[in-house]
Amino acid sequence: MSQPVLASYVHVNTFVNEHNHSLLPATEIFSTEFQALIEKMKNDIEYIVSCGASDLQTIRSLVRPKYDLQYIHSQDMLNFIQKVKWQFVDTSNDSAKLLENLLVKQRDDSLFIIILKN
Repeated sequence: MSQPVLASYVHVNTFVNEHNHSLLPATEIFSTEFQALIEKMKNDIEYIVSCGASDLQTIRSLVRPKYDLQYIHSQDMLNFIQKVKWQFVDTSNDSAKLLENLLVKQRDDSLFIIILKN
């Protein structure tokens, strides 16, 4: 290949139509186009997360038998779990919940006093 100095194109001098390495039969494992989770698997993951399981190992062990021929890339599954988790899992701050509960208790019971410090 060559490119003239002032040209915006590349000139191909010689093309050899041979591979210099063996082709891998497991392209679906390494190619990103095959790594996306299929819709049925996404629905199953959403259901599992809605039931309360949100860790990768549990969900992977529940999903794997149903999709044993499908390659499951761990990072893709983990990303989808995190995306779905926000819909079903309560991720609010525990200290904020505690303060809310204490303020409710103070409102309901006049003898219960909370003194907030800055």
